[in-house]
Amino acid sequence: AETDVLLQETVISAKRSLKLANDRYREGYADFQRVLDAQRVLFTQTERFTVNHGSHINAIVALFKSLGGGWSQSDIDTLVPETTRKTMQERTNWGELITTPIYQPASDVNQAHEEPSHEQ
Repeated sequence: AETDVLLQETVISAKRSLKLANDRYREGYADFQRVLDAQRVLFTQTERFTVNHGSHINAIVALFKSLGGGWSQSDIDTLVPETTRKTMQERTNWGELITTPIYQPASDVNQAHEEPSHEQ
């Protein structure tokens, strides 16, 4: 968590540095190479923050699973509210992905993949 905070602060600093580099370039006090360098630093720090945050989340999930935790079945309305689903459907053609149940018990999955019988 401490590293996460430090990396977040470096991202904020890199954003400020990029803004200053852009301002100096627009005003004619610096060449574009400074802008490119500031962009590279911002992208690097953002990536470091994202990777660190992802590793933290993965560690929490691994701990939860190792302690015997699992996933519980949730209703689609709980996970994605109706208003959000409507907005998503207006923006993108999701087909049946938004309305299809998220969780299928193992027996339903096995039945769905069985070969049809050709017995008469």
